[in-house]
Amino acid sequence: MHQYDLVRKTLMAVGWLGATAATTLVAYLAVDAAGSSVSDTPLATVVAADAGSTTLAPGSTASVTTTDPTSTSTTSVPSTPTSTTTSVTAGPTITAPAWQQQTINSAAGKVIVSYRSGEVRLESVAPLAGFSFEVDDAGPPEVRVEFEGQVRVEIRVRWRDGQLVTEIDEDN
Repeated sequence: MHQYDLVRKTLMAVGWLGATAATTLVAYLAVDAAGSSVSDTPLATVVAADAGSTTLAPGSTASVTTTDPTSTSTTSVPSTPTSTTTSVTAGPTITAPAWQQQTINSAAGKVIVSYRSGEVRLESVAPLAGFSFEVDDAGPPEVRVEFEGQVRVEIRVRWRDGQLVTEIDEDN
């Protein structure tokens, strides 16, 4: 019986080593495949509904809708399971100047603003990998967004003397 116990223990050790090697190989291949998919470009654009801070619950959805006299757009973003609906009734139609868009690229990410004479508003923020952001002001007098990561970058867009001015400050 002694020899039988030795063979059984040897087979268990070899089986355990084989299972460990197979698990390690699968994990390595998964990490390698995921690593080759990583890039410096943002995976998604974060839509700025307002200048406030929002905490979103995973796995649930809501809609953020932005409306102006010339266009309507709806973007789905994660939210809490409760539902809130806001209705806005427009008064008489007023012809306002058309909104134009500008994309501002920086070392930390991208900011998209809409503007027309005397007004500017934040449309979206897309930080690069490794950066977080904070919206300090979403408009209409000015837009200010700060990115934090390897460097701190502040983007400020506003009207000055009838001209749209974009300032990008980068601190190392």
